[in-house]
Amino acid sequence: MTVWLEREGEPGAVDEVIVERLALGVELLEACRRPEGGFDAVVDPARPVAERVSLLAKRRITPATRVRIPATPAEAADVREVSAIVPTRYGLLRATLDTSGTLTPPERAGYGTWVCADRAPNPGRRRSSRRA
Repeated sequence: MTVWLEREGEPGAVDEVIVERLALGVELLEACRRPEGGFDAVVDPARPVAERVSLLAKRRITPATRVRIPATPAEAADVREVSAIVPTRYGLLRATLDTSGTLTPPERAGYGTWVCADRAPNPGRRRSSRRA
């Protein structure tokens, strides 16, 4: 998807925020337009387990693979792992797939418990972590 954003005059104080929000909107639109379902579908508790297993298989992840899903602010820097911006009761968050246990988000994150990949949307209690 290509987006053209143009403004007249000197740079404004909120230009970066506007571009950041536009990028988030584009990412959400692209996720919705993917017919096969993206990572957002893997962590969607409304999707049937069989559908999530199928989507995991396309990523060469078995249902029994141990994973956890750190949640960071939607505008958090991409950590070069599989992630998606998902709606939650706390607003939009970036859910990232961690299979190694070595993933360290660059900022504050909420960590799900380690679960089998097909149970990722319902990991149970979460704990918060803040990087110093």
